[in-house]
Amino acid sequence: MNESNRDNPLGSIPINEKQENGKDLPQGLIPPLTPPPSFPRKSDPPSSKPFRVIKWTAFVVLFAVAFYFLAGFLLIPYYLQTFLPKQLEKILDRPINIASTGFNPITLTMTFQNGIVGPKRNSPEDFVDPLLSFGKISVDFELLSFMKKGFIAKSTNIDQLFIHCVRNKENKYNILEISNALQHHLAGTGSLPAGAPLSTGPSLFSLNNLVVTRSSVTFDDLPSGKTHTIKEINLAIPVLTNFSFQMEDLIKPSFSAIINDSPIRMKGDTRIKDDSIEANLELNLTDIDLPEYLAYLPSNSDFLVTKGKADLTLNLTFKTSDKKSQLGIDGAGKISDLRLNDKSGKNLATIPELQISGNFIPLAKTYHITNLVLNNPKILIERDPGGKLNIPVQSPAKEASAASQIKLRIDNILVKNGDLSFIDQSVKGGFAASWKDCGFTFESPATDPAKP
Repeated sequence: MNESNRDNPLGSIPINEKQENGKDLPQGLIPPLTPPPSFPRKSDPPSSKPFRVIKWTAFVVLFAVAFYFLAGFLLIPYYLQTFLPKQLEKILDRPINIASTGFNPITLTMTFQNGIVGPKRNSPEDFVDPLLSFGKISVDFELLSFMKKGFIAKSTNIDQLFIHCVRNKENKYNILEISNALQHHLAGTGSLPAGAPLSTGPSLFSLNNLVVTRSSVTFDDLPSGKTHTIKEINLAIPVLTNFSFQMEDLIKPSFSAIINDSPIRMKGDTRIKDDSIEANLELNLTDIDLPEYLAYLPSNSDFLVTKGKADLTLNLTFKTSDKKSQLGIDGAGKISDLRLNDKSGKNLATIPELQISGNFIPLAKTYHITNLVLNNPKILIERDPGGKLNIPVQSPAKEASAASQIKLRIDNILVKNGDLSFIDQSVKGGFAASWKDCGFTFESPATDPAKP
């Protein structure tokens, strides 16, 4: 080692960017950093792209199917048992309990087990508990329900239904409160205000093959103090719908029950023609007490049926066509010992025997009497000082909508051996006349407000 090396053990190699003369190197002499060369990425072979699409499609389909079955078997029954009763309780103001519910997403079958509707919460006078109960309700939905956004059932089975109906002293029925509240809720009007009109039709529905088995009804009539029972009800209805929908397989209508310890049984037939469905049910009634049963029907007439027995043969026809459903009644019968009074109790007519035939559409308030025969009637017609007649005649000056008016047509009236009395108090001094043993035949003009 020489002397320079001994003086500088590191040698003459510089350890910084300075020259020995102390000057910095120019920046341009520093070589720039260059990135490593990039190589092109290998693309997937053409055959792998369709496989990836198929894989993701299969995953989405499997996820959708799994979610559908999860919702069907678990989520929908949980909602039906937990949230649906709470919503109905708010609408009806009544406690509602359902023991169990189920839904099969494969067959689209919904079931309810052991349901109870209790008394009204804000009415301590409501002694009816339960108002309604059922053992099992099973509904088979049609797939078109989801497409038409309506309620379409291929079949509906109700087992062990019980209804406790009460008519109070104001001639109101407790069961109608539930119907009215549900209709107003479906119409979007919320709670039911006093005197509010009902909705003309909520959403679309079509109930097909409705079967009720082993059911009963208890009816408490508070004004008369009587209790009526209908036991062992078995009912089959082919179709109830408010729009055009046709099922291929429909059951035949039938009804059987024990009404106040008297058995009754009816059977009918169902016919499908073109785009219409017609179901017929024949009913034979004997020795019916008219005042007892007519008292349960709503009526605004100025006269009352205080006496009378009826033997009737009725053919109930339910037709569905042109998006409309219609219930019609064709029949004939004989009424014996009929007595009509006005609301003050004054006798208007006494008819020992009356024969009648015709057809009626109750929901449309259309009555067509083809023949009316009165044997030995005694009729009193009286006009008060204001010009009002005691017989039920529709006043043309009365303001009423066409939908609320009764449409009546009588083709032929035959009176045999009748006594007619007429008293007119609207003329000065009054006028009275009577006719004995008179008989006549005439045709009555139509009182349909849509016709002159």
